[in-house]
Amino acid sequence: MPRHARPDIGHVTSFHLDEASLFKKDEWKTKVDCRIHVRGLLWDADDDYVSEIFRDVGEIEHIFVVIDKVSKHCNGAAYVTFSTRKSAAKAIKKFNNKVIEDGVTLRIAMAKPIGGGGGGGGGGGGGRG
Repeated sequence: MPRHARPDIGHVTSFHLDEASLFKKDEWKTKVDCRIHVRGLLWDADDDYVSEIFRDVGEIEHIFVVIDKVSKHCNGAAYVTFSTRKSAAKAIKKFNNKVIEDGVTLRIAMAKPIGGGGGGGGGGGGGRG
Protein backbone atom coordinates (compact mmCIF):
# COMPACT_ATOMS: atom_id res chain seq x y z
CA MET A 1 0.00 0.00 0.00
CA PRO A 2 1.35 3.46 -0.75
CA ARG A 3 2.60 5.85 1.86
CA HIS A 4 0.98 9.22 2.01
CA ALA A 5 1.23 12.26 4.24
CA ARG A 6 -1.70 14.08 5.74
CA PRO A 7 -1.08 17.49 7.29
CA ASP A 8 -3.34 16.81 10.29
CA ILE A 9 -1.70 13.55 11.42
CA GLY A 10 1.73 13.46 9.84
CA HIS A 11 3.06 10.35 8.15
CA VAL A 12 0.56 7.53 7.58
CA THR A 13 1.42 4.09 6.29
CA SER A 14 -0.54 0.93 5.68
CA PHE A 15 1.53 -2.15 5.05
CA HIS A 16 1.32 -5.85 4.42
CA LEU A 17 2.60 -8.38 6.91
CA ASP A 18 5.39 -9.38 4.56
CA GLU A 19 6.60 -5.79 4.58
CA ALA A 20 7.59 -5.94 8.24
CA SER A 21 10.94 -4.50 7.21
CA LEU A 22 9.23 -1.11 7.55
CA PHE A 23 9.56 -1.62 11.29
CA LYS A 24 13.32 -1.77 10.99
CA LYS A 25 13.67 1.72 9.62
CA ASP A 26 15.19 4.33 11.89
CA GLU A 27 11.96 6.29 12.10
CA TRP A 28 10.23 3.27 13.61
CA LYS A 29 12.89 2.95 16.29
CA THR A 30 12.39 6.52 17.49
CA LYS A 31 9.68 7.62 19.89
CA VAL A 32 8.93 4.04 20.92
CA ASP A 33 7.82 5.34 24.31
CA CYS A 34 5.05 7.31 22.54
CA ARG A 35 3.72 4.37 20.49
CA ILE A 36 0.73 2.19 21.26
CA HIS A 37 -0.31 -1.17 19.84
CA VAL A 38 -4.03 -1.35 19.10
CA ARG A 39 -5.83 -4.68 18.70
CA GLY A 40 -9.45 -5.54 18.02
CA LEU A 41 -10.01 -3.30 15.01
CA LEU A 42 -12.59 -4.14 12.36
CA TRP A 43 -11.47 -5.88 9.15
CA ASP A 44 -12.19 -2.73 7.14
CA ALA A 45 -10.23 -0.39 9.44
CA ASP A 46 -7.89 2.00 7.67
CA ASP A 47 -5.73 4.99 8.54
CA ASP A 48 -8.68 7.37 8.62
CA TYR A 49 -10.69 5.08 10.92
CA VAL A 50 -7.80 4.78 13.39
CA SER A 51 -7.07 8.51 13.34
CA GLU A 52 -10.76 9.23 13.99
CA ILE A 53 -10.67 7.10 17.14
CA PHE A 54 -7.60 8.78 18.61
CA ARG A 55 -7.80 12.33 17.24
CA ASP A 56 -8.97 13.88 20.52
CA VAL A 57 -6.28 12.17 22.61
CA GLY A 58 -3.30 14.09 21.26
CA GLU A 59 -1.23 14.85 18.21
CA ILE A 60 -0.68 11.75 16.08
CA GLU A 61 2.65 11.49 14.28
CA HIS A 62 2.40 8.06 12.61
CA ILE A 63 -0.20 5.38 12.05
CA PHE A 64 0.61 1.88 10.83
CA VAL A 65 -2.44 -0.26 10.05
CA VAL A 66 -1.51 -3.92 9.61
CA ILE A 67 -3.03 -5.31 6.41
CA ASP A 68 -3.28 -9.06 5.90
CA LYS A 69 -1.42 -10.18 2.79
CA VAL A 70 -4.08 -12.64 1.65
CA SER A 71 -7.37 -10.89 2.45
CA LYS A 72 -6.06 -7.36 1.81
CA HIS A 73 -8.00 -6.22 4.89
CA CYS A 74 -6.90 -5.05 8.31
CA ASN A 75 -5.82 -7.96 10.48
CA GLY A 76 -7.24 -6.16 13.50
CA ALA A 77 -4.08 -4.38 14.58
CA ALA A 78 -2.46 -0.98 14.23
CA TYR A 79 0.36 1.03 15.74
CA VAL A 80 -0.16 4.68 16.60
CA THR A 81 2.71 7.01 17.49
CA PHE A 82 1.80 10.14 19.40
CA SER A 83 3.94 13.24 19.78
CA THR A 84 4.17 12.74 23.55
CA ARG A 85 4.26 9.87 26.03
CA LYS A 86 1.42 11.59 27.91
CA SER A 87 -0.87 11.30 24.87
CA ALA A 88 -0.01 7.61 24.45
CA ALA A 89 -0.80 6.96 28.13
CA LYS A 90 -4.05 8.92 27.79
CA ALA A 91 -5.07 6.79 24.78
CA ILE A 92 -4.48 3.60 26.77
CA LYS A 93 -6.40 4.88 29.77
CA LYS A 94 -9.31 6.13 27.66
CA PHE A 95 -9.69 3.25 25.21
CA ASN A 96 -8.18 0.01 26.56
CA ASN A 97 -10.93 -2.62 26.96
CA LYS A 98 -13.54 -0.06 25.91
CA VAL A 99 -16.33 -0.79 23.48
CA ILE A 100 -16.43 1.93 20.84
CA GLU A 101 -19.40 2.88 18.71
CA ASP A 102 -18.89 0.09 16.18
CA GLY A 103 -19.31 -2.53 18.89
CA VAL A 104 -15.58 -3.20 18.87
CA THR A 105 -13.65 -3.78 22.09
CA LEU A 106 -10.21 -2.26 21.73
CA ARG A 107 -7.19 -3.72 23.46
CA ILE A 108 -4.39 -1.22 23.72
CA ALA A 109 -0.92 -1.38 25.23
CA MET A 110 2.39 0.38 24.84
CA ALA A 111 4.20 -1.00 21.82
CA LYS A 112 7.29 -3.03 22.54
CA PRO A 113 10.66 -1.95 21.16
CA ILE A 114 12.05 -3.94 18.26
CA GLY A 115 14.58 -6.55 19.18
CA GLY A 116 13.45 -6.51 22.76
CA GLY A 117 13.99 -10.19 23.28
CA GLY A 118 13.13 -13.44 21.75
CA GLY A 119 10.52 -15.99 22.27
CA GLY A 120 11.27 -19.60 22.83
CA GLY A 121 11.20 -22.21 20.16
CA GLY A 122 8.23 -24.42 19.55
CA GLY A 123 8.04 -27.94 20.83
CA GLY A 124 8.47 -30.91 18.60
CA GLY A 125 5.65 -33.13 17.53
CA GLY A 126 5.19 -36.49 19.13
CA GLY A 127 5.04 -39.65 17.10
CA ARG A 128 2.22 -42.14 17.14
CA GLY A 129 2.73 -45.29 18.73
